[in-house]
Amino acid sequence: MKKIILVNISGFGDLYLALPTLKRIKKDFPKSKLTFVCTKGFGIFANPFVDEIIEIDSPNFLRPVEKNKDSLKKNINFLKNVLKLTFRKFDLMIEFRRAKRTIILDKFIHAKNKIDFAQIKKWEKEEKLPKINDIYVRDEAAKIYSLATGKKQRFDFLNFKKNPENYIVLSPFSAIHNKDISVEKINDILKNISKPVYLVGIKRDLQTASKIIEKKNVINLIGKTDLKKLEDLILNSKKTICCDSFALHIAAMNRVPIELYINDRVFCPKRYQPKYNVSIKKL
Repeated sequence: MKKIILVNISGFGDLYLALPTLKRIKKDFPKSKLTFVCTKGFGIFANPFVDEIIEIDSPNFLRPVEKNKDSLKKNINFLKNVLKLTFRKFDLMIEFRRAKRTIILDKFIHAKNKIDFAQIKKWEKEEKLPKINDIYVRDEAAKIYSLATGKKQRFDFLNFKKNPENYIVLSPFSAIHNKDISVEKINDILKNISKPVYLVGIKRDLQTASKIIEKKNVINLIGKTDLKKLEDLILNSKKTICCDSFALHIAAMNRVPIELYINDRVFCPKRYQPKYNVSIKKL
């Protein structure tokens, strides 16, 4: 196969989990050109494993449309990228996530062989795929790739981890706020830590973070790190304390010790908790 297109428009955590599969595909098809279609902003992580990256804004077509300029801009950019792809032909297309927002891409991408949303749903009914994505035991992307190509692939790790330094990363916030660690709990955690702590998050977390106690050993990096810097901090940490977030996926995929705080109502430990170096704390 000369041209392979891989589609994964989802959250950054799920995208990060698919990186070992991208690495494997590159190894299995060294002479093929791999095109990766992913959520805008994630391409920097996939760069070593593919030949071309197309970043796409996640559209709002299939959920209530937000009436603002940003939402309209995302939809327009999405359509522009879809139109560009309609003029290209591929030997194989694999969609790694069962997401309704990629149905439009399924319809317009031309490929001789296509493992798309409909095929994945069929496999799910035949119980070839886990009904709930068991991300740390049988990664969804790896499972779909194995079914699509007949090449057996066991779940693997990235193992980018370097020599851990004597600090802890605290990532208490998630894109979904009911997964966040509360300010009260964050303060309790910090009271018992004497090692240096890097407190990380995005700019929208700044207001909440202002209520966190100030300690000499706590370095507040909220709103000051990009995604690659966050990855680097976690890879070199002694431990990562987090909720169900992008930080969790980075730590788990590189076997960094994790202290995970969960809300049972939105997180199922039996299905989703990492297999290695993790202690679970309930909120």
